[in-house]
Amino acid sequence: MIGVTSLESLAYNLFDALQASSIVCSLIDAKNNNVYCGIYKKDSKQYNLISIFTDSIDNTLEKIKNTISSMKVANISFVGDASYMYKKKIVSVFPDANFASEEQNLQNGISVGRAGYAKYLSGEYGNSSSISPIYLRKSQAERALEEKIQILPMTMEDIDSISPDFEGNFDKFWNINNLKNDFQNQNATYFIAKLDDEIVGFAGILKICDEANIMNIVTRSNKRHLGVGERLLKELISSAKKQNLKSITLEVNVNNYPAIHLYEKFNFKRIGLRKKYYNNTDDAIIMTLEI
Repeated sequence: MIGVTSLESLAYNLFDALQASSIVCSLIDAKNNNVYCGIYKKDSKQYNLISIFTDSIDNTLEKIKNTISSMKVANISFVGDASYMYKKKIVSVFPDANFASEEQNLQNGISVGRAGYAKYLSGEYGNSSSISPIYLRKSQAERALEEKIQILPMTMEDIDSISPDFEGNFDKFWNINNLKNDFQNQNATYFIAKLDDEIVGFAGILKICDEANIMNIVTRSNKRHLGVGERLLKELISSAKKQNLKSITLEVNVNNYPAIHLYEKFNFKRIGLRKKYYNNTDDAIIMTLEI
């Protein structure tokens, strides 16, 4: 099973027509001057997702500008119904921007197929339980479920309670001894997330001078996509503010798109890259948030 979003398929509408474009921004109208935005960077055979979010058109254009400011961008193209609606605003920020023709502002079977095939080649596919659609607005049921999630300070008893099934149900990059050592650091602050009295996630920050480094945000494997990570991240940011820290920094795997989207939603900015940071294989994006 391969999941392709409308933003993604629209980006692929421009692949043949605008071969020179380094960046394609897919914009869909969300009414009341808000838009859904997907930013894609082109390589030789496909567009790779950089960021996806929903915001006002003015904030969206500012986010696009900030996102590509550190890149060597030959030119930028816009596609989607919102790119037509807000063309004057877009040109005021990106005077040399390219725009899709009218027929390219609607997704079609060819663009959906091309986007799906690119995902297949890159291994971004699975079964119905491993692929979730990207919802930019949460349903009432999702919001109600998030309200049931409790965020509490972590205790050593909490660590002991998840120890028996830690290796199989939590993040493969961590083991229980790493967690215990980090938790006992006097400069560390850790929280757990509980749902129906079950620990479904945990997260921690390490205070270094006047900065915080996010050590981990981990969700139980069968409880992902429920808002656990978002609730934990909010708590970490709140804790850092209470400690009068000036910024929060983290590393995230370049292939962990859901996590990258979450951090960008909270206005974390990309500031660097650590080569082969994970298992001497995958690169890590360094992100920071000024608080």
